[in-house]
Amino acid sequence: MHSSSRTNLSQTIRIVTSVMRWKCLVSTVARSPFSPSSMRNTFKFTALVAAVAMLTTSDLASAQTWANWTSGNTGSGTMSGTLGSTTIAYSGGLDGYQLSDGITRTAGVTPSSNCSYAFYCLPQPYTSAGVVKPTNSGFIQYTRTYTGTITFGTAVTNPLIAFISVGQPGAAVRYDFGGNAFTMLSSNTGNAAAWGPGTYSVAGNVLTGNEFSGVIRLNGTFNSFNYSVLDAENWHGLTVGVQEVGVLDSANVVPEPSTYALMGAGLLALGIAAGRRRRPDAKDKLFR
Repeated sequence: MHSSSRTNLSQTIRIVTSVMRWKCLVSTVARSPFSPSSMRNTFKFTALVAAVAMLTTSDLASAQTWANWTSGNTGSGTMSGTLGSTTIAYSGGLDGYQLSDGITRTAGVTPSSNCSYAFYCLPQPYTSAGVVKPTNSGFIQYTRTYTGTITFGTAVTNPLIAFISVGQPGAAVRYDFGGNAFTMLSSNTGNAAAWGPGTYSVAGNVLTGNEFSGVIRLNGTFNSFNYSVLDAENWHGLTVGVQEVGVLDSANVVPEPSTYALMGAGLLALGIAAGRRRRPDAKDKLFR
């Protein structure tokens, strides 16, 4: 069995088991003789849904871990940094870079018309279900063709790649991911990015961009992966993010606002139920 399949299975078992435990707890509160019978189902349903939301937050929440690039070397064509609790390294050649401090950059990195040097400033091209835009401005820069390798200190499941300005309207740039399949998550098709909107196409595991900015997800678990930049242009770049490091790391994700609201509603329902248990109302006394 593929390691990512084992991870997903273990996560599913953990979630189902926890939901059953929460269901038992919520049912106990909802059956309290001090709660009005007309409201018990409402309390039970709301609290149970909130419990499920809390338990599945890791799977539905936005990815919050993007590469923190702390060093780069154009002579050796390498970069390195951290990715959550693990390390990340790049090798294979590059033409420039910007570190994640947003200040340290090579001379060939030029400011964009919409975002200056904060190239991920506009969220739409980088936002999809479960993914938010990179949280810092670090990236690897290319103007020529290369075959690059990203290496992780710990196996990473379904890594994300966020692109900046791949290709131009009249000059396409292709990325070939070899045997690694990927899923397109978001793009600047119809949405302005650092240099405006763009387009893309996918043929097999080759991504072609014409002023493309957006996010893809590589499907699988990787200690490292390779890709080839097949075309030259003015410049473009990328960075790497992650939703899972080895196993799901809930400390690296933050719930969506709607999840917070649902959790709050459930906790409120439980609190009201508990309060009624301590202080039964007149109607309850009448019908007991």
